[in-house]
Amino acid sequence: FASDGSDLFSAVGSGRMQKVSGWKHSDNAYITYDASCPTSITLWSAAVWGIPNVTNGKLYQTVNLQPGKYVLNIDVGYATNPACADAFGVVARGETLPDYTQVTSSANILGYSDLIANQRKVNSLAFTLTSASPVTIGIVYNTHSLYETMGIPWSELHINGFELLIQQ
Repeated sequence: FASDGSDLFSAVGSGRMQKVSGWKHSDNAYITYDASCPTSITLWSAAVWGIPNVTNGKLYQTVNLQPGKYVLNIDVGYATNPACADAFGVVARGETLPDYTQVTSSANILGYSDLIANQRKVNSLAFTLTSASPVTIGIVYNTHSLYETMGIPWSELHINGFELLIQQ
């Protein structure tokens, strides 16, 4: 992953907190890259420090695919604590992702996985396309403050990688 060169929260280190380059972000997906962890996407918030919790955040890319069978592997790292976030890895038909509350019921969903429940694993999402179509892959998530209950000022979820494969 690569950073976009921004400096979104210099209080924890100049240039450390940025957005991941090459991905679309919802307006509230503020920090998605931690330069101290350059091999992962880091969904991050710290409400107690003024970086608000994220509700219905989206981080995604759209690709045009031909008919066939595919697998999207999402290599999930770890979260600060299971209570720090709700997150789905998602494959959806079209050029956007559904809202968090619609992931499990949207007709456009080709596959999804609960990333918090499946930390430190590769989450494999198999799907089939019967016609050429734009497909969007990414994450829909919420972060929650841990400060009030655990004294931890930040919430983070690390994603180590995405791999889209054609099945034979």
